[in-house]
Amino acid sequence: MSLDKEQISRRAFIQSSSITSAGLIIGFSVPMMGMAAASESANGIMNAWLKISPENQFTFVLDRTEMGQGVADTLPALLAEELDIDPLRLIIEHAPRAPEYANPEMGIQITGGSTSARLAYPSMRMAGATARAMLVTGAAKRWGVPVSSCRTDNGKIACADGRSMTYGEAVAFAVEVREKDVVLKSVDAFKRIGRPSPRLDSAQKVSGECIFGIDATVDAALSAVVIRPPRLGAQLRSFDASKVRGSKGFVNCFPIARGVAVVAEKFWQAKAMAAEVSVQWDESKCPDITSSELFARYKEKLKQDGGNIASEGNVADVFSATGAKKVEALYEVPYAAHAPMEPQNCVAHVQSDRCDIWAPTQSPSLATAVAVQVTGMLPKQIHIHPTFIGGGFGRRITQEYVEEAVAISKEIKGPVRVLWTREDDMRHSPYRPMAVHQLTGSVDASNKVNGWKHKLVTQSLMSHFVPSAVPAILPDWMPQWFKGGAASAAAGIIDWLGKDAIASEGASKNPYGIANYRVEHVVEEPGVPIGFWRSVGHSGNAFVVESFLDELAHAAKIDPIEFRLNHLAASSDYRRVLSLAAEKSGWPSPLVGANRFRGVAVHASFGSCVAQVCEVTKVGSGVRIDRIVCAVDCGMALNPDIVKAQMEGGIVFSLSQALGGEITFEKGAVVQSNFHDYPLMRMADVPTIDVFIVKSDEGPQGVGEPAVPPLPAALGNAIFAATGVRHRKMPFTLNI
Repeated sequence: MSLDKEQISRRAFIQSSSITSAGLIIGFSVPMMGMAAASESANGIMNAWLKISPENQFTFVLDRTEMGQGVADTLPALLAEELDIDPLRLIIEHAPRAPEYANPEMGIQITGGSTSARLAYPSMRMAGATARAMLVTGAAKRWGVPVSSCRTDNGKIACADGRSMTYGEAVAFAVEVREKDVVLKSVDAFKRIGRPSPRLDSAQKVSGECIFGIDATVDAALSAVVIRPPRLGAQLRSFDASKVRGSKGFVNCFPIARGVAVVAEKFWQAKAMAAEVSVQWDESKCPDITSSELFARYKEKLKQDGGNIASEGNVADVFSATGAKKVEALYEVPYAAHAPMEPQNCVAHVQSDRCDIWAPTQSPSLATAVAVQVTGMLPKQIHIHPTFIGGGFGRRITQEYVEEAVAISKEIKGPVRVLWTREDDMRHSPYRPMAVHQLTGSVDASNKVNGWKHKLVTQSLMSHFVPSAVPAILPDWMPQWFKGGAASAAAGIIDWLGKDAIASEGASKNPYGIANYRVEHVVEEPGVPIGFWRSVGHSGNAFVVESFLDELAHAAKIDPIEFRLNHLAASSDYRRVLSLAAEKSGWPSPLVGANRFRGVAVHASFGSCVAQVCEVTKVGSGVRIDRIVCAVDCGMALNPDIVKAQMEGGIVFSLSQALGGEITFEKGAVVQSNFHDYPLMRMADVPTIDVFIVKSDEGPQGVGEPAVPPLPAALGNAIFAATGVRHRKMPFTLNI
């Protein structure tokens, strides 16, 4: 159902609003809001989304981190639509850490899971509509006229008798309104939402005004570089900085939890000095990990019974029956780096009674929890100043860079900037987990899939994430010893369960209505740090599922799209986007030109469904990628330009990891170090990308991640159509 037909509770919102002489502060369902909290806004502390000054200046507090996905455009625009002002009039400020800014589905302040627009659609609209109602009601009362005689237009209230005032002038008269007096616009009344428009932050980015983490500056801040272990599990034994002590710019050199910190006046001084510091590491307990041996170990684990993730019917009986076409395959997905353009960085200043942190973090809550652990301070003494992010992709959810900066600042008793090199980022980050998948499928006499078994071996991401998340989720007043115990207990429960829903997402659901279906997960922990990666479990699982489905279509000798449609209900999201992608790509009509072929894949994630058709030309023994046709059903496209940009960006991101994004290990050390051996897609190599959006008035869904999962399968299936070579391991090459 569309939002304007939904029943939305406004009572808590209205009760939490407050009016002060400094302006109108609007909050949403915030128990702590009130006169005391609002009065703090004069000191720059805001527990709200909107401030309207008497001078008719509008300030929007952005409670999600902008990392290229468009929240600095979409969220303010939602509020502006209902407030009836031009979004360009809003001054955007990043929200500090505060309970009212927590992601309601995750319990902490975090940007991730492609949730921002979906969750903001009702709340930001409500914030804007309630503010407008309060202003109009107050103005009408001031003039002694009915509210129905007042109209608004771009920050101004006009009365039918010719009188008018700006919102800023109306602030002094604004009054609380009853729930029934707040009316949201109908979708067909939107002036801006649903229409293409320039991004609000584009001008700032082009001019260089946007402050990214790497731009953040603090007076008298020193620079630090951290010398990190060469192998997983290596522990510091000793270090000798005698060669650099006394050098120009040298400040200090000392051990921290993650290595040896070298502090200097400038970054390049610190980097050069770090190369001259002699460090001895204890590698006696390092896991001797080599990628080829690790894959072999995972394959052995396939012999174990896995934790049952999903089960329907009886696959064993179907596979033992005679007459069915049976297909078996083994797929491999490697570790992958996030490789953001902006490497990790943080500025921290630890003082006796407070700690300030400027960081490109996806989670102020997690950054606070890390700072509390390092400093021993109370959460209220930690002040997070979020910045724009030059590429997140889930990497900025883990907070090592914050931990390092806080620890170093605490030691030197002054502000410091920690900047990771590209090599640091490539070799010491958490990665997308590697996985091995074993699949068995069967096709019956009617060419329908009647059996599907999928067993995957991979690490548990939640086991890695939960210990850091629990202290951030629990209330500030709880003692740290209790939070630490709760984190350990939660991690223990996950380990005891022996399965992880995130690891199997994208594989555990049965969109094709297969009667006999089973998915198992065997947890294996080799000691490699892992973390959230753009589209998380979907990224590898969609490649496996949609590639294997293509194998079954080939076994049935049926066109891949027809085969999929034969298994989908009439109301399926998959059917809608597949049909649109087929139409726009001309499938199944032959492509114009010689030696041209197609592959297709479709996948649903984060509330959206995406189908992609990859067109290739066979060149010699390999292929050239010509075009990607992408169809997306993401509910209402709040800004179609941003939706298209996110589909395009996700496709390019996914192409990079499908063709070269692999982290490998030799004797416990990461082999790759920079873009020369971890290549990203260059502009000259990007194929034509055409994006088509399913028109919808349903509430918006995720767009930051859903374009990533289907691409590798669409490309792999196209390569198979062109060459007959089936790629079951990423990354794969275009030159067969």
